[in-house]
Amino acid sequence: MIKAEARDVSSARTIARQRRAREETAAKRQLLLECARIILREGSIFDLTAISLAEQAGVTRQTVYRYFPNTETIFKALSDQVITQVYEDLQIPNSNEDTLNHFVTKAMAVFVADSLVIRQLALASALGRASGRWQQVDPEGILVKIISDMPEEKRPVSADPAISARMMITYFRGALYGWAAGFYSDEEFEKQVRLASRLTTPTQIDPIVGSSFPHGSLYSSSLPAGAIHDGHERQHDRHLDKHSHHSGQRCSGMQSKEANRHRNR
Repeated sequence: MIKAEARDVSSARTIARQRRAREETAAKRQLLLECARIILREGSIFDLTAISLAEQAGVTRQTVYRYFPNTETIFKALSDQVITQVYEDLQIPNSNEDTLNHFVTKAMAVFVADSLVIRQLALASALGRASGRWQQVDPEGILVKIISDMPEEKRPVSADPAISARMMITYFRGALYGWAAGFYSDEEFEKQVRLASRLTTPTQIDPIVGSSFPHGSLYSSSLPAGAIHDGHERQHDRHLDKHSHHSGQRCSGMQSKEANRHRNR
């Protein structure tokens, strides 16, 4: 009986020590990630190294390497935190609400909350995915599920959820990398992201010729409002320029013939 109680006490102490060790490890890891964010806010992705992180956190480089074997693992850990923030507790609204707008609102709140850091992480994650070493949550799969639950007439770009999601993600990534590179402000980035969630309307009327483009038409869906009108104006201007050029050639030729007739007289 006494031995059994002693074993129970020993086991409880072991469990408590293991729990404390896990908590200390998690706290130290989180400290390093917070210090990494500070470095990114004040510099660029090239300023984040094991040496700079150790100095910022007040630890040795060996401690940094114990948690993060290389710089890429630091960036991936930070990116994973952002992705988790976007998708955790993502409540799908009721049928009376715009599901895509709800999703975009949640994502944008995370992106702009720490804009200086997230911009850097967007560039770092692009490099990581290009190397083939990063495996992260695929937002395209999430969008396919969301779009599949939408009525066909309200699905952006195409009634096919896979095509719709692919087009939206392509547009979004273009806006994301433009924002990360500093070409867009936070407000402009949000505007572009919201545009990506509604790339088309069921029917779009061409203001020049009055023709309509059916839902899902890439001609109408891949351009923002006004672009079709502008495109037709440019096409019309090119046509006029070409017409004027040929007319000028004809006029020039007629003038030359007329001058020759006068000389012959």
